[in-house]
Amino acid sequence: METTNLITMNNKQLSELYFENSPESPILDLYSYIKNIRKLSIINSIYNINIPRFDKLYTLKLVNCDVHYINNPTFLKNLYLESCINIKSIKNKPLLVNLELVNMENITDIINLNSIINIKIKNCPKICEIQYYDTLKTLEIDNCNCIESIQSYNKLEILTLLNLNKLSSVFTQKILKKMEVYNCNSLYNISELSNLNNLVLSNCNNIIKIPEYNKLDTCIITNCIYYNEIINYNNISHSIYKDKLEKNIEKIQKKYIKKCINSNSKKYKNDIFCSNIMNNIMSFRVI
Repeated sequence: METTNLITMNNKQLSELYFENSPESPILDLYSYIKNIRKLSIINSIYNINIPRFDKLYTLKLVNCDVHYINNPTFLKNLYLESCINIKSIKNKPLLVNLELVNMENITDIINLNSIINIKIKNCPKICEIQYYDTLKTLEIDNCNCIESIQSYNKLEILTLLNLNKLSSVFTQKILKKMEVYNCNSLYNISELSNLNNLVLSNCNNIIKIPEYNKLDTCIITNCIYYNEIINYNNISHSIYKDKLEKNIEKIQKKYIKKCINSNSKKYKNDIFCSNIMNNIMSFRVI
């Protein structure tokens, strides 16, 4: 009742509304007062929520809510959903830019998001594929064990993959700048990523192919069994690394220092990192 009175008095100014641990859903009762709201958050609502159409809603956040579907706000740009187990798909949101899904155990589809730029999903076991979007620039997937491959995206710039037990391949990404992969033990193939600047691979024990990258500023490979066996001073997996390291070694007394660093050390832009050389990551930096 206090919330209703407050909204009634200030409905002309209200742009953001937050509900937490509400014993019932006031949304429909208050709709006439909040229909022009820009940002709505509902946290821990066990009441069956029907999210009506908010024509000016810009950001929607739902956490642990009993909601079955979301009507399509005309201007919705940002959507965050966590532990809303009755939602089975995200689709037909033409202006959505940012999507984050966490612990959405029954969601299967993310489709028809024609303006999407950033997607982040975690613990969504029934999502098996992210549809192709020409607008997508950032993709992060964590612990979604139905994912078997990452298809090509023309505009993707940042890719982060974590704990994907079935992931086997990452296909060509035309302008990808940064890729980090952790704990993906079925991954064995990474296709050509010609514009890659930063590469991190950790605990990917079955990877057998990494293309040559001419534009890398940083390369870190740790705890990948295949590369543990083949990387050393005289046997670098790709000629580009070998050539650079040989030149550095020749000039080491005059222009370079060699320093063992751990994973928490500062990383310099022009450093060359190759892991598992003498059981350390070695940094060669101009002095």
